[in-house]
Formats: sequence, structure tokens, C-alpha cells
Amino acid sequence: AGRGLGVGRVAVQLFAQAARGKETYAKACAHCHAEDLLGTTNAPALVGEAFFARFGRTSADDVIDVIRRTMPQEAPDTLGMPAYADIASFIFKSNGSPAGSVELPTERAKLREIQVTTR
Repeated sequence: AGRGLGVGRVAVQLFAQAARGKETYAKACAHCHAEDLLGTTNAPALVGEAFFARFGRTSADDVIDVIRRTMPQEAPDTLGMPAYADIASFIFKSNGSPAGSVELPTERAKLREIQVTTR
């Protein structure tokens, strides 16, 4: 089964946004969640079954809200919404979401319309 992110079949993240997210992830997240997103003894995996068990059938807003409220662990909600959207885009791409024609938005109402799906 394919996995992805979207409203129906519309993909929402761009490779450029995911690339920015990868850079921010490397600086702010990888020391706990690992470069490969597979997690460590101190932080959960952000790819594969662990990710979909937690976030499958939720919205992009739910994912970003959890990240924003809890990360970085030593300074939650300090990266700014654009950076959190970029990180989420990288995580979604790492979980098989196809590239889309628009960036993942930063407006919460729009993010609530985007569902994390396993197809």
C-alpha cells in the first residue's frame, strides 16, 4: 500500500520545501531522532510504521502542532511556523508522499484540510 499526504489525491509538498526541511531537521532534530529519521532510544522514529501508527488518518495540522508544541525538546515552539512546515514536508517526503505543485501551507485552517493517509 502506498503512503502519502494530500487532499484526495492532490500532493502538497514541493521538493524545495522538503530540502529546506531536511536542512532544518539536521540542525534541530537529528541529534535526537537520527539523521535517517529512525529514532533513538530517546526519541521515536519519524518514518515507517511508527509514524503512521501515530499520525495515520490525522491532518498535517495535527503533525505540525505536535512538532511545534514539543520540539526542539529544549526550546519548543521556537523555530517559527515556516520552519515547522518545512520539517513536516521533509518528514512527509521521507514517508513516501509524492511532490506536489504547491508548498505545504503554514495556515492552520488549510493544514487541517490535508490528511495523512496510507493508501
